[in-house]
Amino acid sequence: PVFFTFDTDEKEAAASSIRCELKEDASATVIMTYRGKEKEVSKISVMDSRFKLGKRAKLKLVQLFLTGDETTLYNDVSAELEEEASFEVVHIILSGRKNYSGCLAKLLGRKTSTNMEIAYMTGEEDFLDCNYVAEHYGKKTNSVIHSNGVLEHKAEKVFRGTIDFKRGSAESVGEEKEDVLLLDDDVINKTVPLILCQEEDVEGAHGATLGKLSEDILFYLTARGIDEKTAYQMIARGRIASSIRKIGDPETEEMVLREIGMGQEEE
Repeated sequence: PVFFTFDTDEKEAAASSIRCELKEDASATVIMTYRGKEKEVSKISVMDSRFKLGKRAKLKLVQLFLTGDETTLYNDVSAELEEEASFEVVHIILSGRKNYSGCLAKLLGRKTSTNMEIAYMTGEEDFLDCNYVAEHYGKKTNSVIHSNGVLEHKAEKVFRGTIDFKRGSAESVGEEKEDVLLLDDDVINKTVPLILCQEEDVEGAHGATLGKLSEDILFYLTARGIDEKTAYQMIARGRIASSIRKIGDPETEEMVLREIGMGQEEE
């Protein structure tokens, strides 16, 4: 993979921009990590990433948000895909007082595809605003938007997932799904799925699963000597771990798992 690391502690406010083009038949994996050790210092960080994918090009973009607790992060991603190109996105959001994150994939060519995987753990009065959009232009295009998250401790989250079938995108398929685990009663969750359609011969689906931890699962764990708080944390971390395993780089996966208390401790 190609690695980029952004240290949010270097300045109180910073902005970065990346432009990347993949030529015909090219492939790449890009892993971008936003990290900050100053947990109590207010920071503002802005990132703008633009990608162009040629015919049959393949790009996997991983963005990891491991900033300080008081950081405000604005992250915007967009990609334009030519014929048979594919664009995979993995967003892991684990910290930050305010996070504004979004991705726009323009499926311009025939048989292009995008798969967006978003995972987050939000708490302590944090605010998360997500906006992920797949625009279908070419025929037989495919999109998947999947969000998997945990809310606790007065956190607030807004998730917008949009599948937009433009005229000319016949035989295309789009799916949007969100799974949210609510650990406390004082959280605020807003799920806004949207399907727009200017073409007849397409398939679009969206759904959301929201709720607390199953009483049966909680009873099973507590009956085996696990206290209720630990049980909640185990289930929450397990949900996020399934998305972390999609990063595709073992060392990076292990590093992020340690961030949520599940990885092997370094000697």
